[in-house]
Amino acid sequence: MVEEMEEIWPTLGGPYFQCVNCTGGGVYDVSILNTTATSITMPNSSIWHNATEEEESDYLNVTKEFPIDYAVPMYGYAVPFLLLITIVANTLIVVVLSKRHMRTPTNAVLMAMALSDMFTLLFPSPWLFYMFTFGNHYKPLSPVSACFAWDIMHEVIPSLFHTASIWLTLALAVQRYIYVCHAPVARTWCTMPRVLKCIGLIICLAILHQSTRFLDRVYIPVTITWRGQPQVPVCKVLHVISSSIKEILDYSVANVLVLFTNFFIIISYPINFAIYCGMSRQFRETFKELFIRGAVQVTRRNGGGSSKYSLVNGPRTCTNETVL
Repeated sequence: MVEEMEEIWPTLGGPYFQCVNCTGGGVYDVSILNTTATSITMPNSSIWHNATEEEESDYLNVTKEFPIDYAVPMYGYAVPFLLLITIVANTLIVVVLSKRHMRTPTNAVLMAMALSDMFTLLFPSPWLFYMFTFGNHYKPLSPVSACFAWDIMHEVIPSLFHTASIWLTLALAVQRYIYVCHAPVARTWCTMPRVLKCIGLIICLAILHQSTRFLDRVYIPVTITWRGQPQVPVCKVLHVISSSIKEILDYSVANVLVLFTNFFIIISYPINFAIYCGMSRQFRETFKELFIRGAVQVTRRNGGGSSKYSLVNGPRTCTNETVL
């Protein structure tokens, strides 16, 4: 049995939650351990005690869940810089759009989108730093509360805010359609109170949409001896619903695709600030007034101002640029 384990064991010095008989996607069937003794010596000098009682239990393996060759440089090295840029850029967006003369129904949706994008990256960042930047992805995770925190902060909450961001983008498209094609109706439908209620409804629906994921798994402690050290409690996850009935895509390929998709989504977050600056003169002028000295005097001498609104949001002005 140990020889079979050594043949399939990764070479990363003891990825945690490792078991045999891999079923893919970082989840490992432990039923094979039921035919062995209650204590098994692993190649990484870890001893797994009493891992024989529950045939339906799975161990979550972060090292196998992510393609480490890609995850470490992308999540561990690139994401910290992207996080800093995203926080700065989206904070500037929120500050600019929250100014009194920028408070329009459209800008309210844009500000909610900026916050959603920022929180999508902000919540999982501590775990990405711990697992990949500091190289702890192979270590046992304990206590049980840490396992719940990993699942909620790395998967559930980011999915919640990303879902809200997508739905807010759809709401913005519908709002702009009403502005362009049904301008008279927009004065009644797209008022600030109605838009704020719509934003609140979207956030509540996103929370409801992801609420079941807070309850779809249960963690229980398992005691092991890690590299000759005293016994350490690690976490074992019990899946309530299994999706392994039929394999339609190799999990190693799927994990790489998911990793790159998430990474490109993260890259897109700081771009919004450049889009707003490039397409909206009103946004640029407000930004200059807030953060660049002397911009107010220059703008006034040039006869400019920050009052360029669309017909729905205020008086129309002659401009070839997008007006928020």
